[in-house]
Amino acid sequence: MVACLLFKIEKWNKKGFNLQMPHSIIRIIELLTLPDYPGCLCLHLQVDEKIPIWQMALDLESENIMTGYGFGSTFAEAKAEAMTTLSKRINENECQITIHSK
Repeated sequence: MVACLLFKIEKWNKKGFNLQMPHSIIRIIELLTLPDYPGCLCLHLQVDEKIPIWQMALDLESENIMTGYGFGSTFAEAKAEAMTTLSKRINENECQITIHSK
């Protein structure tokens, strides 16, 4: 199965956060940036199961690094799902900032 992990690279760099990947379960295909998400790092991964990706996303989110993830039979499907997830996280964060600023 193909997975995509998309996260804000600037916060990740500032935190000095070490992303743990179980190499027996995950194989990195490529690292890239996407024109629509210039401040993010996109990981194209081959995985056997979803749990390690969910765990990495949880680890990043626990450090306040907004993260999107997705799965599919192709990278295009996984990337589209990750972009949707990250967009929702960004919108949720903007709503929380608006609510707390009143």
